[in-house]
Amino acid sequence: MSQLESQTKAIAGRQFEVFKLPPLDANDVLIEIVEVVGPALGKLADASTKAKKTSILDLELDEIEVGDAIEFVAKSLTKERLRALIGTMSKVTHCDGKRLADVFDLVFRGDLAAMYQWLFFAIEVNFGNFFDFLRSAIGRGRAAVSQADQSQTTSEDIGHCSESPPKATRQDIRKSRGSGISTKSRHAMS
Repeated sequence: MSQLESQTKAIAGRQFEVFKLPPLDANDVLIEIVEVVGPALGKLADASTKAKKTSILDLELDEIEVGDAIEFVAKSLTKERLRALIGTMSKVTHCDGKRLADVFDLVFRGDLAAMYQWLFFAIEVNFGNFFDFLRSAIGRGRAAVSQADQSQTTSEDIGHCSESPPKATRQDIRKSRGSGISTKSRHAMS
């Protein structure tokens, strides 16, 4: 999808058309989003690792420390950040053919649920491929950790089952040569 292409979605009886942000604006918004949700994603990734799941999306609610994740988001999501995000996204959105930034209060007055539905849609349009990449990377990272854990367990198991006898040192070999006794028979005598 190019920056000039858009995606449209019906929300609360209205048509919202969202365009891509210019690259530097998108980068700034993405940094803000990551600063807000990053610590919570870290908590989810930790829970995924502990539960031995390949994706945070596979977690059951009882495996997630939801309170901790919500706490991280709540601490990071300030009123100013949210207003800035809404303002930026409203500039690249049309609602029923009008620029949303111009009719924002009329469209969402008394309907915060619709406002958040639109906001999540606008984020998805602009950053969906990034979050797909992130989900994939977390899944691959979890799979690599799981594989490394299995490999370590296997090598530990092998190490316990087949310990090698101690190697003879040069000094042991010299002593055995001098006495005319082979290393093998010398070990048998001790």
